[in-house]
Amino acid sequence: MKFSITRFFSLVSGLALFCGSAFSQTLTYQSTSTAVQLVNNILAGAGVVASNITVNGSAATANTIQPAAQSFTATSFPYTSGVYLTSGGGASVASDPDLQAIALGNPTNGIVLEFDFIATGNSLNFNYIFASIEYTGYTCSGFNDAFGFFLSGPGISGPYSLGAQNLAVVPGGNIPVTINTVNSGVPSGGNPGPCIAADPNWLSNTIYFNPTAYGGFSGEGYNGSTVSMVAESPLICGETYHIKLAICNVLDQALDSGVYLEAGSFTTNPIEFTFNSFTLDNTVSEGCNQLGTLMFTRQGCGNENDTLIGYTTFTGTATNGVDYQLLGDSVVLLPGVDTVFWQLIPFEDGLIEGIESVIVTVAAVDPLTGDTLYGTGEFFISDVPDIIIQPEDVTYLCFQDDSEITANVTGGFEPYEYLWENGATTPITQVPISGNGVTYHTLTITDACGYVEIDSVMVTMNQTISIDSIIMGPATCEPVGYVSAIISGQTNPINVIFDWTNAADTNLVYPDQSALPNLGGGWYILELTDDNIPCSVTDSVFVTTLDTPQASGSVSPSSGCAPLSATFTNTSQNATTYTWNFGNGNVQTVTNTNPIIQSFDANTTISLTASNGFPNCDNTITLAVQVVECGCTDPIALNYNEMAVVDDGSCIFPTPTVLAPNVFTPNNDLSNGGFLFATTNAEKIEFVVVNRWGNLIYEGEGNEDLPPVWTGLDKSGNPVEDGVYFYTYKVTGVAGDIVEGHGFVQVVR
Repeated sequence: MKFSITRFFSLVSGLALFCGSAFSQTLTYQSTSTAVQLVNNILAGAGVVASNITVNGSAATANTIQPAAQSFTATSFPYTSGVYLTSGGGASVASDPDLQAIALGNPTNGIVLEFDFIATGNSLNFNYIFASIEYTGYTCSGFNDAFGFFLSGPGISGPYSLGAQNLAVVPGGNIPVTINTVNSGVPSGGNPGPCIAADPNWLSNTIYFNPTAYGGFSGEGYNGSTVSMVAESPLICGETYHIKLAICNVLDQALDSGVYLEAGSFTTNPIEFTFNSFTLDNTVSEGCNQLGTLMFTRQGCGNENDTLIGYTTFTGTATNGVDYQLLGDSVVLLPGVDTVFWQLIPFEDGLIEGIESVIVTVAAVDPLTGDTLYGTGEFFISDVPDIIIQPEDVTYLCFQDDSEITANVTGGFEPYEYLWENGATTPITQVPISGNGVTYHTLTITDACGYVEIDSVMVTMNQTISIDSIIMGPATCEPVGYVSAIISGQTNPINVIFDWTNAADTNLVYPDQSALPNLGGGWYILELTDDNIPCSVTDSVFVTTLDTPQASGSVSPSSGCAPLSATFTNTSQNATTYTWNFGNGNVQTVTNTNPIIQSFDANTTISLTASNGFPNCDNTITLAVQVVECGCTDPIALNYNEMAVVDDGSCIFPTPTVLAPNVFTPNNDLSNGGFLFATTNAEKIEFVVVNRWGNLIYEGEGNEDLPPVWTGLDKSGNPVEDGVYFYTYKVTGVAGDIVEGHGFVQVVR
């Protein structure tokens, strides 16, 4: 018997992973031992005595040399020696019910090696590698060569003969290891159906597959194999168990398979030694009070009342008492004591030594058998682990206002404390982007032991496409203006899209080109898109008009009692003749801008057309006058929507009305850009605007034709902030009556 070395936190208990390309091994086979000799002299570990050994059900056959059962020695291979069982050259095993159960097909030739043993410990384990020529061309096919290690006895309950369990299973479950359960993940033998039937999670088992078969096992022709795996099971001390090691071809005898069993690995462990470093790689670090734990546990049968002494030696590149706190030369398990713990405490010496190894060897004498038992384990001491910050640098090709940044942190001692230069303490933070260029954002990491590392995340804003400028040519009263965009930075001019929009008529569609001819006056907006990124930028230009007539005028008063005498003022520009249409059949064409007085008895709409002699250039505006029949009458017959009753109730006159908006948007988008009152019957309009502290922002005066307008500027001509402002107004009617009021308006840009 011998000690078992196991490790906490290993992903697969006892699983050894090797890269096949790293081995250039030499395997030497010997066909000189009987099955009895192979079991007792090679496979069994210290303290294990096998009995009732048979081959294919025959004790006599077990005492003869079998071509399907050989010993081997090896170099640069996971095992230096062991027992090799193969389906090649084996006798018929077609009637074996356990092979039939796991093969999912008809077994043909192979070998079945069975024996009994007494458990001198409370667990069994041995190491093996399964290989086959059927890899990889017959994966997921019916040619599913199979093998199994069928253990039966007290405490064992399984679906196989004698209530046996199969120990050759995929780690973490009870799926047998076969061609169709552990492979490369590629169904080379057909569709994946047979593999799915064997194990629905077969693709996750590729971690146990070695596609190079350790170099082909020196000419056996194996095209793949498992990695080194462990067959293990709990036992009851002192009880007798039976194990059957079996392998076979399925459906044919053409492509063979084999299983390699490590010499001396078949043990029932009387004692166990483990190391716990609280890591996944059996490594404990210097500094920060890091420590590992050595645990010695009594596992043997019938020795609970004995003193069990294990003699310890420490080798490796790390020195006991120099690189770590001195550990003793023996561990003593007194009667009734099952477990003893030692702590491995590394010293922080400040030296750069890399990874140092600590090899622990424990030797003890089994009080039942008198055998000297050895156990060996290896773990490692590393320097203080550096904190490694891996910034996740980001690059943007299209402008945006901010960026989310983070960094991957490893090394050191978790948990980590994050501190960004903006004060954020989370792994991810937001930082602003002000424009093209590169910015660096510092991250300070402090680990649980107070070690500090500083790095920075780089944010690159590299929007290359841009509209350098838009030039324009003015229009006249004819559409002869033009616009032309000068651009730079596009990755490929073929993929640049020019999308022009007329602000006055967004339904107009313009061609996808850098310049537009034959345009009228007004605002033109260009959205330029580079489809290679994709990324868009926007700019606009105003096409002016030259010397076109601009009709302009006013009427005062614009409302009053009939007959209303109104004076029309002409302020038109760029015109030679002016046509007034007073709406009552009175049309006058004049060549001067002198005021004109007209009298009205009813509401009338008046037009003024300014002309320079070219019909397409005429420009017309309209003015309105409101006339009310004023005087005294029976108040019951009055129209209260347009009239007001004087104090004595006998006379009526027009009363001004006032309507004010509660929000406007002075953002130069040509829509709702000013604050003004909608009035009727108003001769004079006055109002003031103050902020929330009562400071005067604006005051204006006008009439219905030229009303005062607040454009969102303060008295110094600067734009005011968004928010709520208060106003008071005074409107004087055509008959002299006054309407006053107040309210608030919200500025939103």
